[in-house]
Amino acid sequence: MEQTGTHELRLSDGSLLSFHTARYRVEVADNRIALLDGRVEATIAKRLPEHPLVIVTPQGEATIVGTVFTLVTDGTATVLRVSEGTVRFANRAVSAGETQLIDDLGPATRTIYLDANSGPTLAEVDQHLGPGDAVVLGPGTHRSSRTPDVPVKITSQASAMNPARITAMPSAETILRGGDQDLLQLTGNHLILTGIRFIGAATGEGNGLVIDGNTDFRIRRCRFEGFGGDGMNTHGVNGLRIEDCAFVGNGLRSHYGQGGLSLFLSAGGGDTVLRQLRCTGNQTGPTNVNTGIQSGGHGLLISHDDAIVPGSSVLLDDCLIADNEGPGLSIIDAGMITVRRCHILANGQGPVGDLKAQITGVFNSHLSLSDTVIAADPGTDLLRLWEPANVGEAKDNQVWGGKPPGQGFTSLDRRPSAKP
Repeated sequence: MEQTGTHELRLSDGSLLSFHTARYRVEVADNRIALLDGRVEATIAKRLPEHPLVIVTPQGEATIVGTVFTLVTDGTATVLRVSEGTVRFANRAVSAGETQLIDDLGPATRTIYLDANSGPTLAEVDQHLGPGDAVVLGPGTHRSSRTPDVPVKITSQASAMNPARITAMPSAETILRGGDQDLLQLTGNHLILTGIRFIGAATGEGNGLVIDGNTDFRIRRCRFEGFGGDGMNTHGVNGLRIEDCAFVGNGLRSHYGQGGLSLFLSAGGGDTVLRQLRCTGNQTGPTNVNTGIQSGGHGLLISHDDAIVPGSSVLLDDCLIADNEGPGLSIIDAGMITVRRCHILANGQGPVGDLKAQITGVFNSHLSLSDTVIAADPGTDLLRLWEPANVGEAKDNQVWGGKPPGQGFTSLDRRPSAKP
């Protein structure tokens, strides 16, 4: 029978397992436990090798004959940390003092564990990650380095078949807290960043995450909040996926038009996919310098990082962009942008007149809009596009607070609310 909650289980041989916000099933006759999600900390009495305790997670089986360990899973990844003895997990021996991550890509080649209290910090681990390397941040609040306001720079030299990973411990809140400068700078190829909450100091102009000159980066289930600059920005990216992430309350001390998420794309290949993002409450900043008619306090800005308009496409799918002081979506010489199933609401409330719109676009920027809701409060516009920027295709969109801007748009009877 499936069990849920936080409690202890003592086996007949004296072994003790402590479950924390976990879902699991115990099969006593077979000495097997299925850990569906959550954390278990265990001290297992010595057993004969032919009668081990087996704990099964969605990523593999841990075979135990006497050890002390912690096993954590959220269904998509499992982390094993061994304190005493050895545990065989997914056909690998994990010894005392070692950590092993296994996710949908399989076992990490090398796993580095960071403890929020005792370290090491990100700045103290190997700054060059190779194929299959993984950095796991334990639960709690981390500083990126022991030296205040020194950005941490990590380069990934991995492969498409075996990317590097930087990830939070599954089923736990993991915070990476910044100072006045950029918090984390990433470069290189083939890296996945998962599950970390980035929090800014809001006293400086630094950004949360800066990605520079990369190929095939994936950002999943992260949150960026309270930075003086951008929550996240990229330069020269080729092939970027950002999924299920939030960019909330950034741009607090912006001088140069920062906001929630700013993407400066490369002219090279590699499409960009932005799915299930939440860009809300980003600000222009009290000292913002108006460096262009499209800059400042945006939820999402898309532009290019060199003299050539990006030839690759950008897909914005199932996103909420709302309550930003600048435009919700700002596109500058960005090429083709496809927006579908999005809610873009109540943006453009800040002090800069040219930013008072839900979507703004200039130069060589072309929009395809479908199944999207756009709502403008009084004093703001639905769209502000300066030629040659245009809406090339529109289908099944709904608007409130302004006249439908053409075919493919219909009016709503009432002001829409933000999606949950």
